[in-house]
Amino acid sequence: MEDVSLSSAANTSRISSNLSAEVKSYLRNLNLFPSIPPSTNEYRLRSERIATRLYIILLMLSLYILVIYTSLITVTEIVAVPASTTTEYSQSYNKYSEALTCPCSRISINYGTFLHLDYVLHRVCTSDFVNDEWIDYLRLARGVKSLRYIDFRWTAASIFQGLNVFCELVNESISNRLLQLYSSQYVTANVIPHELFQSQVKSFISQFILLTTNDFKFSLFTIQRTTQTNNIVSARQNNVRLYKLPNSTEIAPSTVRYNDCDCAASSQCIASSPILNISGNTKLFIVPGFRASCYLVEALLQSDLRCFYREKCITTLISYLPTSPTFKITAINSSSLVRFYVNSTIQSILDELFVEKWIPSIQYESYYNNCQPERCIYIQTTKTGIVYVITTLIGLIGGLIPVLKFVVPRLVMFVRRKKVDNIQENQTLEQEPAYNCMQRIKNHLCTLNVFPSVPPSTDEHRLRNERISTKVFLILFTLSITILNLYNSLIIVTQTVTVPSPSLTQYSHLYDKYSDALTCPCSKISMNYDTFLHLNYTFHQVCTSDFVGQDWIDYLTTIANRFRAKRNDFRSTGTLLFQGLKAFCQLVNEIISNRILRLSSYQYVAVSVTPVNVFRLQIDTFISQFKLSTINDFLLSLSAIRDTTQSNSLATSKQTNHGFQMRTTSLIPYPISYGNCSCGTSPFCVQQSAIISIPHEKIPFSIPGLFVGCYVIESLLQSNLQCFYNQSCIKTLQSYFKLLQPLDVKALDSSITSNFLPNSTVKRLVEQLMVETWTPSIMYENYFNACKPLQCLYTTETKNGFIYMFTTLLGLLGGLITVLKFIVPKVVMFIRRRKETERTNNGINWKERIRLLEQKMKIFIGNFNMFPSTPPSTDGYHLRNQRIATRLFIILLVLSLYILVTYTSMISVIETITVSNPSLTKYSKLYSEHPQRLTCPCSKVSINYGTFLQLDYVLHHVCNSDFVTSNWVEYIRKSREIASGPVSVYGFLATGPRTFQALSAFCRLVDEIISNRLVQFYSNQFVTANVISNDVFQSQAKSFISHFILLTTNDFLLSLSTIRDTTHSNALLSSFITNYKILYEGDDKNLKLVTQTVGTCSCAASSRCIRPSEISSRDGSKVVFTVPGLYIGCYLVEALLQSDLTCFYDKMCLNQLQSYISSVISMNVTSLNTSLLIRFSEKSTVANIINELMVEKWITSILYEKYYNECGPTKCSYTYVTKNSIIYIVTTSVASIGGLITILKLTLLEIVNFIAFCIRKWSTRRAVVVPMT
Repeated sequence: MEDVSLSSAANTSRISSNLSAEVKSYLRNLNLFPSIPPSTNEYRLRSERIATRLYIILLMLSLYILVIYTSLITVTEIVAVPASTTTEYSQSYNKYSEALTCPCSRISINYGTFLHLDYVLHRVCTSDFVNDEWIDYLRLARGVKSLRYIDFRWTAASIFQGLNVFCELVNESISNRLLQLYSSQYVTANVIPHELFQSQVKSFISQFILLTTNDFKFSLFTIQRTTQTNNIVSARQNNVRLYKLPNSTEIAPSTVRYNDCDCAASSQCIASSPILNISGNTKLFIVPGFRASCYLVEALLQSDLRCFYREKCITTLISYLPTSPTFKITAINSSSLVRFYVNSTIQSILDELFVEKWIPSIQYESYYNNCQPERCIYIQTTKTGIVYVITTLIGLIGGLIPVLKFVVPRLVMFVRRKKVDNIQENQTLEQEPAYNCMQRIKNHLCTLNVFPSVPPSTDEHRLRNERISTKVFLILFTLSITILNLYNSLIIVTQTVTVPSPSLTQYSHLYDKYSDALTCPCSKISMNYDTFLHLNYTFHQVCTSDFVGQDWIDYLTTIANRFRAKRNDFRSTGTLLFQGLKAFCQLVNEIISNRILRLSSYQYVAVSVTPVNVFRLQIDTFISQFKLSTINDFLLSLSAIRDTTQSNSLATSKQTNHGFQMRTTSLIPYPISYGNCSCGTSPFCVQQSAIISIPHEKIPFSIPGLFVGCYVIESLLQSNLQCFYNQSCIKTLQSYFKLLQPLDVKALDSSITSNFLPNSTVKRLVEQLMVETWTPSIMYENYFNACKPLQCLYTTETKNGFIYMFTTLLGLLGGLITVLKFIVPKVVMFIRRRKETERTNNGINWKERIRLLEQKMKIFIGNFNMFPSTPPSTDGYHLRNQRIATRLFIILLVLSLYILVTYTSMISVIETITVSNPSLTKYSKLYSEHPQRLTCPCSKVSINYGTFLQLDYVLHHVCNSDFVTSNWVEYIRKSREIASGPVSVYGFLATGPRTFQALSAFCRLVDEIISNRLVQFYSNQFVTANVISNDVFQSQAKSFISHFILLTTNDFLLSLSTIRDTTHSNALLSSFITNYKILYEGDDKNLKLVTQTVGTCSCAASSRCIRPSEISSRDGSKVVFTVPGLYIGCYLVEALLQSDLTCFYDKMCLNQLQSYISSVISMNVTSLNTSLLIRFSEKSTVANIINELMVEKWITSILYEKYYNECGPTKCSYTYVTKNSIIYIVTTSVASIGGLITILKLTLLEIVNFIAFCIRKWSTRRAVVVPMT
């Protein structure tokens, strides 16, 4: 056994040694460049072997360098990840964080889609203390004969009624603003991460709450300031007491003081609100937290509810009231307080909109689903993968091997030339004539053969075929290379250059060079204006002057109290004029501050960086629009208050609009006239303010520029300040205040540069918000940084560079040579064999031809060899291996091509078709064919509504009728003047002028409001990333319009409700004494105001009490005509709202009315036309009409074409699933042939030889010789 083992080991060693020797011998003699015919010259053979080794070394080295380079280079890779759900997005975001980008398919989403904001009002708003039962109980408890104005019982019912009004108003205000909030758009190009989204939405909610609060407070503040400026009389006589002058029928006012504060100087004077004894000189009980003030609303705002959180305090309070309530009263639960305190004033509660708690519901998933990201991508830096390395190698092998095979042998031969040969050759060339040299070159070219037979053929026909093939090959190869190089060098290519993360300096430089071609997409397409815009302003100097200081106002108030001056005397109204001026300064400052806060809610939207010049132009336009809308909103707010005050004909303490005549025990109002202008028909009557001496009523001094009129606000607006630019004019004015030392006040400086003249009216100042200059600060750098472009792209036209041309040529060389070498010889042979075959086969029939062809084919297939040895081998073993390799080559090549063709023809591919600069017609056609897959990105994603939308309207035709003209109003007024006998305060002749003035004011007001809101509406942004279809566009535009109408209507009605409810809460006195009667009981100089009642309806309890408007007989003994549909009530506006225009549609009714108005004066009026009614009827109340903004018809014009043109899509694309085209299949196959053939030719024969060698060795080892025993 041991001998056998040793023998086996020896055999193994011998075999291994032999194998090693054979491998060494094989490598030593390996020759990839054999001569044809084979050379026996040792020098030549050595050159061929050296070339072989150098070829292998260079090939391996090239492949090694290529592999190392392609595997080490860093590439930026864009990777797509699924993002159909928030879960998938969260997983991807947690993994890739800031690198993840998920483009939204819908970049603009309404907040209402993902946000719901609930709120809980202060507990008092649902308590017993705002119920009608409690308020009525307090009203009945006022049944004491005489109460002082500070007594709790005197004001309690009105104050709690006001509290109820505030609860309703803030609730309505919040509801309206929530509608606006939900329709506001959240704009983002990419999905916002959950944490950032929550933060942004919470910030938006805070902004919404702040703006809603400020707007409501400003509305109330404007009402308060204008009421105080006009010094409207409170029927509760909290600010003014009316008394009868001794021995006179004249009525005079006396301002009320609270402690040391005079209501003539300030409306915010306060005192505690006690319960007094009958004589009014002893405080029985001071109601904790309750205050008395000049106006009931002021008293309410400065009060708190501490008493009503305690059962004991409530019980004590009730014990001082005449009767006990018949219902249960529950104290407010203090444990329900969240942000307020027991002693929080109503003002502090109102400052938070009475909201105890806001409850936001932010639904991130709803936002995500509406954003609809189709995919998420992230950019990663990585090394090239193995697939890329292999495909690159295969792509270059086809060109690298032919180049090395061509270059290396010649390089070796050139280097290894013998010096002797060189010398001899040089001598021969020197001696040889140029003609012979050329002849040698010609002969060489004629005999050049790159397709030699193996073994070399001596057949002249075959040699000629090979030489012809060589020439055709060289011609085609040279021609192809030349055409390719010419094409690549001459064509103009558009090159896109990318500049990553450009700075502002880089961007500016790029824009200067490539302005038309530069695009820098913003990473954040929507940003608040306050990011890059600060808006400063400077008021007119009067707003910081002594004339709006409290010292000056108190000084003038003292003068007014000491002098019993006439209504047109400056000493009577001067303090109110300057309070009004101060109020205007405060109001404009307030509204501008509020609106500047809104800059954070206005969105600037741009997909790409906006050039600085365009940006500044856009922002300048925005600022102009901002100023215009702010001015218009303020003026409209002021107009609504002024119109309502005038329409209700509210009484002023100075009796500047209406006076009162004593008639036995009651007072009858009459309008005041200024010159030829009567306050009964126009609130704008004025005359110059002056100093009037008493009792002679001479005018020693008229104040230049100042006027007095029906209302202080109206006279102030028509006044100017020229006297107060002149120090001597001020001194002259003060010289008439003899009872006081002059106050040191500094005149306005006329030398200061100003946009206004000294004689510019206050109205003109107010129309400019009293602003001298606006100073905007536009910070483009802040905008650029917020936009934060990740890259800038621009395109340039250039020619291909040398490197591109070289690499392209190298990439095509291998395939071109392989294809030409394969095709050219066979084509030449086929062409030149036809004639020979025809001559040979002329005498042979077709059956014999077929038999011979079959024999030849069998012989050809049996002997076909694509791997012949050089020199040709006669060894059957080698020939067999070569033929096996040939058949494997054919099988593998055909199989590979079959698999490639089958795969490329069967796989489904997504084809994207792009249409450049599509017209609307083309887009419509594409959309009809591919509605679900068509995408057309807008070049401008943010478009003003006004670009494509026009909204006209037709007001109710009463607004264009005779009944809202000054002629009709004057007609009724004159008829009243010539009427004999008393005129009832409830009579049509008494209230008719104001009623139709109010109707006219409503028409004018809604027209102005709609026009102003339309300007704002047209400047709103319609944001969309892609073109939307006409159907969707029309639907969205109609939704915008409906929403605009709803919001405009709600805002107007809320503003009107606030004015109406505040008027009633303050119990402001109507000059027509329709809500309160003024009585004189004879035993006291003070007049008593008693609530008017209509049936069981009390004007103290409700402002909506009404009775029919009547015309009485001349002696006033009976009613001769009741105007159908028309009513008179506590306030004229309230009565008008409940009236209808039935009579004015009926010609007979109108004629009858005119016959009772006057038999002396006539006027031709046209009745209203029922055929013009569309949405209203004859019996529609004015309230119903106003609830629709008095609009009979809205006329919308939605222009899709303009939207499309403004969107300006530069391309449209759509995708569809298809198979690869025949061209793609052929080009893919051809592209693979060169590398595939080269690799198979290099490897197959060696693999077959190696396998055959292994088989032989294995067979040898198996052949064991058994010894004879």
